[in-house]
Amino acid sequence: FSSARHGRVEEIEKLLDQGIPVDIRDSHGNTLLTIACQNGNKRVAKAVLRRSADINARNYKGNTPLHYCFSYGYGDTLGNYLIEKGADAEAINNAGKLVYDGI
Repeated sequence: FSSARHGRVEEIEKLLDQGIPVDIRDSHGNTLLTIACQNGNKRVAKAVLRRSADINARNYKGNTPLHYCFSYGYGDTLGNYLIEKGADAEAINNAGKLVYDGI
């Protein structure tokens, strides 16, 4: 997760090659894609999506990667990219918020 947070694509790809599941979750239910979106790391997002990461994975609060893109200021870039790739722009989290409403 630290590698996803800090944009270390090569490290992530090596771990995935060694068998780490692409949709592995941290203690909050976040996937590597979620962490990439929290930090605006488009290269990491692309790398895990190429490995069939769940683009609409929800953490324990019901937030999707797209919720974080728009909450943390990456909506116009990474967020729009995810929508182009099929992310659910109508997803609602456990607090009843759409992706555009924040977390």
